[in-house]
Amino acid sequence: MRIGTDVSLETCRKEGYLMMEFKKRELIVKGELQKDVNVEFIQHYPDYVLKEMYGSEKPVGVTTIMTSIYLDANDVWSAYQEDKESIDKCAGFSHEFPTNEYELLSLASDIDGYKGIS
Repeated sequence: MRIGTDVSLETCRKEGYLMMEFKKRELIVKGELQKDVNVEFIQHYPDYVLKEMYGSEKPVGVTTIMTSIYLDANDVWSAYQEDKESIDKCAGFSHEFPTNEYELLSLASDIDGYKGIS
């Protein structure tokens, strides 16, 4: 399953927003997020960057993926803890340990916005 920080995955791709791909049955078991299950965080170069660099939003033969990294909830939480105060200030609120896939993506996105996820 793939989810994004925007409702439309196409918008996420075009704008370079963070997306998360995972196996739902492995990540969520009996309604609980499994802390040690890896998910893939994916981010594409925004279309405007591709157009500026290559003259096209869909250049042939060019990798458009900017970020592809596998992390579990514990990894994401550790990255957050390293710069918690600064990330909270940037995001405008404090995070709790994620309890579902959307909270995990939100936390990863805030980390990415502050210092990059990879």
